[in-house]
Amino acid sequence: MESLDELNKRGITPQLLKIHDDGEKNFVPVMKLDAVSLLRQTVRLKKPNKILEIGTATGFSGISMLSAYENATLYTIEHNESRVKEARKNFEEAGFGDRVNFFVGDVHEIINYVTGEFDFLFFDGPKSHYLEFLNKLRPYLNPGCVLFCDNVLFRGSVSGECDYVRRNRTIVNNMREFLDEMTGGEWDTAVYDIGDGVSISVLK
Repeated sequence: MESLDELNKRGITPQLLKIHDDGEKNFVPVMKLDAVSLLRQTVRLKKPNKILEIGTATGFSGISMLSAYENATLYTIEHNESRVKEARKNFEEAGFGDRVNFFVGDVHEIINYVTGEFDFLFFDGPKSHYLEFLNKLRPYLNPGCVLFCDNVLFRGSVSGECDYVRRNRTIVNNMREFLDEMTGGEWDTAVYDIGDGVSISVLK
């Protein structure tokens, strides 16, 4: 039988695999293959018209989402201009240049100017600020909106399986607070121990 990585590669195009492999080689943050497979499946099931992504990098997750549902439009935020340049090229080569809107700069500033309504959020940006971002975006979320977050277990530190260094204390504490908030109240949330930990939440 094929390995799980091999099975998860089946639905991913050669272009996406190259973006993924290049990212790992060049220390650009990219999702693990099992996590991006779950992301794509979640988009297929939700069929969102408008997706907001925090953390473009070079476009691996964004292209994955747009390829999962042909009617989706992506709004994506990234602070690193050189990565955005690479991402633009990758979106164009994938045939999605007309379905993506880039916002380049500090997400803490850009998020204050967000308007419209969103069906799907994807967080893969600054790990200690997920709850802050969500609170600011809450007025723009449609009922049933899905929030998909990557890296929520932060190398096992959030779940307590691994120790963490002092400099990561804020990230770990804030992520624990975020998950605590998301597992009650107006959100239905499931946390999965795949990749570096992902959570999927649905707004009631």
